Amino acid sequence: LDMSRLAVMGHSCGGATAAAAAAQHGEFKAGVALDPWWPLLPSGSAALKGWQTRSPLLVLGSQDWNTPGKMWCDGARQAAVFKACLPTHANTNAASKPSARMPVVAAAAAAGAHGSSSSSEAGLGGGAVHVVPAGSSHGSFTDLPFLLSPWVSNLLRKTVGAKVQAQPEDPATIQDTIIWSSHNFLQAH
Repeated sequence: LDMSRLAVMGHSCGGATAAAAAAQHGEFKAGVALDPWWPLLPSGSAALKGWQTRSPLLVLGSQDWNTPGKMWCDGARQAAVFKACLPTHANTNAASKPSARMPVVAAAAAAGAHGSSSSSEAGLGGGAVHVVPAGSSHGSFTDLPFLLSPWVSNLLRKTVGAKVQAQPEDPATIQDTIIWSSHNFLQAH
C-alpha cells in the first residue's frame, strides 16, 4: 500500500464527505465524489469556500440527479464546490478524458466550465472534472441495478406501491464508465 498516494471516495452523502476531506486534508492526493449530495456540506466547509489542499476532485454524477439543469443534489452548491477547488493560478493540466466507447452525457473540466480561477473563493485546489455516464441514475453507483431487476421493481411498485427508482437499461456499461473514469483519474493523480 503506497501511503503517499491516498485518495478518498464516497457515494451520495459520502461523496460530499469525500470532497470535504480532499479539500481539508493534504494526505488525500485526490477525491472522487460519486453522485454527491452537496446539501450535506456545512456552509463554512473548505469544499465550498476554498480548498486548503492541491487535491483534484472527480465528480461522477448521474443523469437523473447530477446533470446541469437537473440538479436534485443542489446545483448552486455544486458550482460553489467547483469554484472553491480551483487553484488560485491558472491550471492547464488536462485530466484524463473518457474514450469514445464510453457513453458519457457530460464531461467537463470544471475549472473551465465554472468561471475564472481568479475568484477570491478559489483556493489551492487541483481543479475538478465532472463526468455523467449516459443513462445513469443515483442507484447506478450502488449494487441496486444488479440486485433489483426490472421485474422485481415493477412487482414492488404494483403490489405495495413502493416508489422504486427506475433502473438503467444497461447497468454494466454504466459501471464500466464509472470504473474507467475513477481508475484513470486516480492513476493520473
